[in-house]
Amino acid sequence: MNPEEHFNKYLSYFKELSDNELIEIFNAEVNNKGWTSQRGAYLSAILVEFKNRYFDYSMIGSENRLSLKNKIKLVSGKIIIAED
Repeated sequence: MNPEEHFNKYLSYFKELSDNELIEIFNAEVNNKGWTSQRGAYLSAILVEFKNRYFDYSMIGSENRLSLKNKIKLVSGKIIIAED
C-alpha cells in the first residue's frame, strides 16, 4: 500500500470515531519520535479529520502540521493542551 492508500484508509477509519476517540488517537502519538511514511499518512489524516470537524486546533498547529509535544483535550470545539 502506498502513502495515499494508507491516508485514505486512515481517513475512512477516523470518520467513524467519536470526537473523544479521535482525541485519544492523537494523544497516543504525543512524544512518539518514530517516523515512517505510513505514520505521516496517519498524522495527516488526523489533521484532515480535525479540519472536517471544524475543530479549532490553532493552539497545537497550523494549516499543514500539528505539534505532538503535548496531549490535548477538546472543549466546545476548541483543542487545548491538557493539564496533566
